[in-house]
Amino acid sequence: MSSFTQRRINHYNLLNSAPIHRSINATKPDVSDPIHNKLLLETSSQVYADTSPTPSRDPVRGGWKYTKDIAGASKFNYYFYGNQTANPMKLNELLGMYMIGTIHTFIDANTVPFFVIYTLPTGVGDAAAWYKSRISYSINLNSKKLYSGEKILLYTGEKPSYATKLRSFKLDVVITTGTADPEETVNLLSLHCDSLVDVNHSVTVQNVGWSNSDVGFNIELK
Repeated sequence: MSSFTQRRINHYNLLNSAPIHRSINATKPDVSDPIHNKLLLETSSQVYADTSPTPSRDPVRGGWKYTKDIAGASKFNYYFYGNQTANPMKLNELLGMYMIGTIHTFIDANTVPFFVIYTLPTGVGDAAAWYKSRISYSINLNSKKLYSGEKILLYTGEKPSYATKLRSFKLDVVITTGTADPEETVNLLSLHCDSLVDVNHSVTVQNVGWSNSDVGFNIELK
């Protein structure tokens, strides 16, 4: 097993050790006031992991700006949740994920970021060495109109209520690899761009987040 794969399986102390958990006594989290956490670019290399090239700070909008600089398989991969041993989350407990940011070079659906859930491998019936199931969520444009340079909300599942001032787009094209049993443990939540995008494709991500039946997290990329 490569050292990078091991880091993905163990995941990121940066998220898991921070004192950011609190109990919310409701069947759904109060996403109008989510738990807030900041990830600083210079200390978050395990979050952007194998992203190539490395993102930089967006001097205008804030957040992490990714710009593809060479042809080929380079892309961004941001892993913003790792399995928390003390409070493991099952697939059927995850209510949704979201991103707030800007696609600077929108062309088509392939230039829109997408989310992926990886579940914890069990050693039996795993779809790959480091995950049991992989579930991706991407956009179906249909009549939706996206514009280069517009700050938008992309989300899966339940829409976060506090981001109502932005135009929002639900990612409802779901592709599942593996069994995706509702009782499987969520190992990683991640946001990606397609490796097939053109050179100079650029995306700024300012916030990512997720919620389950107990809590909502808003993670600001700085």
